[in-house]
Amino acid sequence: MPSLIRFARVFLVLSYPLAISPIASAIDSQNNNTVDAAIISQTLTLSTPTADDLYSSSLQTSSLPPINTHRQYASYVSKASNQKHFTPVTTQTSQSDQYWKIVTGEQLNQGIIFSISQTNSIIRIAPRHDTLTSLNLSDTISPDDIIVTPQNKNIIKGSLNKPLSLIQSTVDADALATAGLNDNSSALTLSNDAKPGQYRLQVTKNLPAEGRYLMNVKEKHSPFKLSLSAPIAINQHSDIIRFNLDLSQSNETLSPQVFLQNNQGKQTPLKVSLHQEHWQAHLPDNIALSTHNAGLSEILVNINTQVNGIPVERTVKTAFKAFVNSAKITEQVQVIYQNQQAQYLLLNLDIANEGRYEVSAVFNGTNKSGQHQPILTTQAASWLTPDNSQLKLMLDPKLIQASGLNAPFTLSALELKDQSQMARLSYQAQALIFN
Repeated sequence: MPSLIRFARVFLVLSYPLAISPIASAIDSQNNNTVDAAIISQTLTLSTPTADDLYSSSLQTSSLPPINTHRQYASYVSKASNQKHFTPVTTQTSQSDQYWKIVTGEQLNQGIIFSISQTNSIIRIAPRHDTLTSLNLSDTISPDDIIVTPQNKNIIKGSLNKPLSLIQSTVDADALATAGLNDNSSALTLSNDAKPGQYRLQVTKNLPAEGRYLMNVKEKHSPFKLSLSAPIAINQHSDIIRFNLDLSQSNETLSPQVFLQNNQGKQTPLKVSLHQEHWQAHLPDNIALSTHNAGLSEILVNINTQVNGIPVERTVKTAFKAFVNSAKITEQVQVIYQNQQAQYLLLNLDIANEGRYEVSAVFNGTNKSGQHQPILTTQAASWLTPDNSQLKLMLDPKLIQASGLNAPFTLSALELKDQSQMARLSYQAQALIFN
């Protein structure tokens, strides 16, 4: 999740109105006519996006309500650092040494078969309080009511020929709550005598038959870790989700079970297929990846396999942002000069949905060695409509002059975001060059 958290933070800078730079000049934005002799408009064309850029030529409408409805124009210009700008990360990887499953009270009373791939595995059981069950606090399971036995029913004997306990230690719900886990769960650690294999867990307390419980098996030191790499943003109109899976210490071909979990927690099983070196999850027609622009959805994957005779179960998931390509920056850009100094750029957008859009970029100059160096970063945001789709991207002549850099100037890291749906729509590493 860290990359998604960082991805979300970039939208906060211009989500609310900021002070507008006072250097804006009056101009007739509908044409290139000079308003007075000191103000000149130059029309340029953006570079063609490369394969490494993020770009879509098609536009799509969204039926979800905007989450940022501020109408005011906001602009922010700052001196650029020497930090390099890289194409935004489009995928993230999650790794798991555990698995979990939802079970019923009836199943727990009868006994649940589970697998471990190491000794000292930790098992946690928690009641699930939601609209599908009437569980209450009294349905919390005490670890004293849990019995763990080998699945093969060959009871492990101790030195006195008595059954050995496979439970090394327990933690009840009160102790876990003190540690900050407030879901009324209980936990136990299996002993060294519980070798890798299959076991049976049974709850002796009478539980509500239809009650739902989360059973979580954590194997912190297991060599078998499942990694899932998937996109951090997925178009609402996609018909497949591409992802990669890797189970460490294993060359086995996996048979994953994949679920789409939307921002409301609803799970939908997905059909999967192996395509060359990656997996494809096929999305049903008319499925909603998300029900709200503020929410994140998840891809959840379960595997159940064997590695050198050792049973391995894992669950891994990763979050993504569902979006639509609601706008794009057109090729034509106007650069506005006053007294031969660049003041701002006028960008035109093609828009499918009215909403609040943000554009940011890095303005660079050329040093005496002919190398490009950043001078300033600029950001602007405003509420735009198909009939009012021009955005002013401010520059700062004082910063440009103080940099000591000269033409040719370039515009790099040109990025378009839709603040109405908290989504990045495009990114162009090298966008414009002018004198």
